[in-house]
Order: sequence, then structure tokens, then C-alpha cells
Amino acid sequence: MIPFRQALELLQMPRNTAFCSQRHEPFQSQSSFELQHDHITGPFSFLNPTRATFNPSTSNNKGSNDLDHNSEDNSPKRKGEQLASYIEFKWRSRDNRKGRHTLAVDPSSDPSAPFLVPKSTSGLREVGKGYIWEAKHTFFSQTTPMP
Repeated sequence: MIPFRQALELLQMPRNTAFCSQRHEPFQSQSSFELQHDHITGPFSFLNPTRATFNPSTSNNKGSNDLDHNSEDNSPKRKGEQLASYIEFKWRSRDNRKGRHTLAVDPSSDPSAPFLVPKSTSGLREVGKGYIWEAKHTFFSQTTPMP
């Protein structure tokens, strides 16, 4: 049960600037992400939020294995990885429903950068590879072998 004073504050605050309950907050079970409360928005004040921003959690000293790059070897471990000085996860309700996850990355050439992230897939070469793969997949899935 919510105390009367908290309920009154929730009623006075626009609905699109905060998640109303823990049940609806994205990534509440992920300790490696920290919700940025000043970056929660929605299209209308009377609707639920549709956008939020998460940063890596600083409360955990050890960090997450997925995000933390503090190891003995300061070079990228695999060919498709790069170092980054800053990362931010952009949550959007529509993208979340469709299985898309946006990671904003600030690449760094400094070997002491704290994060190891995948290389960008938005370049012309990567988009071309995806287009060619999709065209081949579509063509070969539509052709049927003769009996």
C-alpha cells in the first residue's frame, strides 16, 4: 500500500516522466544498468513513458563481465571489438517489443578505456553485407528444387 503523501505526489507528477511501479521499469533485475531518471520521456503527459536512458552502474565495484574491460590485456580480444570511453543504453518501448537494442558508444583509442564493445554495424560496408546476405537468403529460400 502506498502512503497517501506518495500517492498525491505521483498524481501531481506527469505520468510520462517516471515509471509508475517497479513492475513496469525496464531492466529492474539487471544490476549492471542504472536508470537515468532525468532521461525518462513520453509523447503525452498522461501516457506511460516510451523512452529511457541507462548507464553502466557505478555502484558495483567489480562491474559486469559484459561491460567491464579492466583486465591484464588492454587490446581487443576479438576482431570485431573496440575500446570505448563511454557507453549508454537507449531504451525505447517500440524497439524493445521488436527485439532491437540501441547502445550509444563513444569509441576511444586510449588503451585504458574502461569498456570493450562490438564495432559499429552502421557503416556502408556493414550495411552492404547485410543487404547482400538478405538478398541471397530471400532468393534461395524462394527457389524450390525440381523433383
